[in-house]
Amino acid sequence: MRLGTAFLLLPLLHPVDAAAQVATLDAVSGSLVVCSVGLGYTDREFDLFGVTRSERTARRRRRCK
Repeated sequence: MRLGTAFLLLPLLHPVDAAAQVATLDAVSGSLVVCSVGLGYTDREFDLFGVTRSERTARRRRRCK
């Protein structure tokens, strides 16, 4: 048996949080997780999460001050 995540729209999530959550779920389930990801495509999705479409495929590194 496998444990699926449905689709995670990665551009709408913080990359480190998404990776940590999927890794935790995989560890708890005994490596049974199947993670499906997508880019998202509607403007409404991006507007709701405050992400621009130009950041859809690559997140720019932000420097801490």
